[in-house]
Amino acid sequence: MSVNLCALVDRICMIPVGLDIMSAVLKFAARGKLREILTRFIATLLKGVCSGMLGTKRVQSLSATTVMIVGLSVQCAVG
Repeated sequence: MSVNLCALVDRICMIPVGLDIMSAVLKFAARGKLREILTRFIATLLKGVCSGMLGTKRVQSLSATTVMIVGLSVQCAVG
């Protein structure tokens, strides 16, 4: 049981590290282009609303997928 618990704690502790690395890579890759790209997407009110709806849908879909994957991983690691 303690081996599975250690593996679970290890995986949970790696999440913030992974998020920090991904954030740094995205900032480096985007540099000044991100503002330019976002400005094109929200140039008009209609484009801004549509972009916001699609972005929100995508993020919530990814969040749901992540929760399911983590839940299944924990279940396999502990169970």
